[in-house]
Amino acid sequence: MFSFYWYSIACFCAVYKNTQIAFIKDSISSFILNLLTPFFIYIFPSVLRIISLRCSQKDLSCFYKLSNIIPFF
Repeated sequence: MFSFYWYSIACFCAVYKNTQIAFIKDSISSFILNLLTPFFIYIFPSVLRIISLRCSQKDLSCFYKLSNIIPFF
């Protein structure tokens, strides 16, 4: 499957020579975005969990419950 993917990219870039730079830029930006997305997804529940554990009030227990639910989306 991986070799088929690289073969199709090579054929695409060979046929459409004017789009090689745009294809490479889009591929790199997509790769970086996919590496950074999990950090932003899991930082919000982590902050909520830290806030709820540091405060001893019972009112903030809903933050902890919410932080358990958010990663499922």
